[in-house]
Amino acid sequence: MEIITPFVDDINDQISIYVEHLNSGKLRLSDDGYTLSNLTFMGLDLTTTRKGLVDKVLNQFNIKIIEEETLSIEGPEDDFPTMKFNLLSAILRINDLTFTKRDTVENLFFDEVITYLRRQ
Repeated sequence: MEIITPFVDDINDQISIYVEHLNSGKLRLSDDGYTLSNLTFMGLDLTTTRKGLVDKVLNQFNIKIIEEETLSIEGPEDDFPTMKFNLLSAILRINDLTFTKRDTVENLFFDEVITYLRRQ
């Protein structure tokens, strides 16, 4: 089942999460691989530093990567609200890595330098 959230990504698409009922009676929530593949689509390489940031976010929200690039969390149905919150929080935090693209960082740096010089 797809749940379309009110949150949007960097290209203004609504973020969806997917719910799967497992044989064990648990639920699996996932992003169907969208988040990490979208970073690649946006031209962002997962360098060692960025990969470390992704891992930190995943650990913070108890999210696992399955099938190479799918963000996922599993648990009992009673934990659905918390799992949904954790998955969405991780997706949003990982999407913020697009701000670390070289051209974005360079533009921010030059804007800061120009602002500083104008104040002098």
